[in-house]
Amino acid sequence: MKIAVACSLSNSHIIFLDHLVKSVLEHNPDFDYDWLIFCRDVDNTYKYSLSKQNKEYLLSLYPKFKFVYVNLDDYVKYNKGEVIYYSIELFNQTKYDRVIFW
Repeated sequence: MKIAVACSLSNSHIIFLDHLVKSVLEHNPDFDYDWLIFCRDVDNTYKYSLSKQNKEYLLSLYPKFKFVYVNLDDYVKYNKGEVIYYSIELFNQTKYDRVIFW
């Protein structure tokens, strides 16, 4: 069974994911799933973007992060495209049998 975990993320929430990843890896040494991050592509002018530096930092913490870029046009109708709505991308992940959203 192919399993992944997933979350939505922007620059303003990076510290929370940092702590979560470190905790998961510390307490689950065999953790080896893909970790999907639903985010905007590099666009520092938009407040819900994820910078290239933060992406590189995350990959240094856990190399199995996979960045899933959302199309902002699909989300602006939902509360101005806030990051939490990117979780809808969860339902487009057909390559996995199970996706766990954190």
